[in-house]
Amino acid sequence: MYIRNLKRYLKNVVLHQVHILCILNYEIFLYTPNFTFCMEKAYMLMNTRQGKLRIATAKLKEFEEIKAIHEVYGRFDVIAEVETESRSNLKSFIQNKIQIIEGIKSTEILLVNDLEEDEPEEQD
Repeated sequence: MYIRNLKRYLKNVVLHQVHILCILNYEIFLYTPNFTFCMEKAYMLMNTRQGKLRIATAKLKEFEEIKAIHEVYGRFDVIAEVETESRSNLKSFIQNKIQIIEGIKSTEILLVNDLEEDEPEEQD
């Protein structure tokens, strides 16, 4: 029974490179090199309707998923940095919270794909 629960628990762990150090008195001690959660990060480029920029940005600031927001000049009016737990949460957030905001005319999403840093090679 305990092993079955342990397997179920480990399937639900959302960490990269998880190593079990030990199991002691039914407590699991985990070691995670370069500890990172699997978060979906994206930049959302938005156009607003004429005269609705301030209303739209004020509403965007209310969402905890939006980590940073900037009004910009150029093809887009607003750029926001967004983080969610998964890609499906990101899709739901955009469809159910962002696209219904009064003043948001259009959105374009740029999904972030962080490059892993290569470890320097040892030279003899």
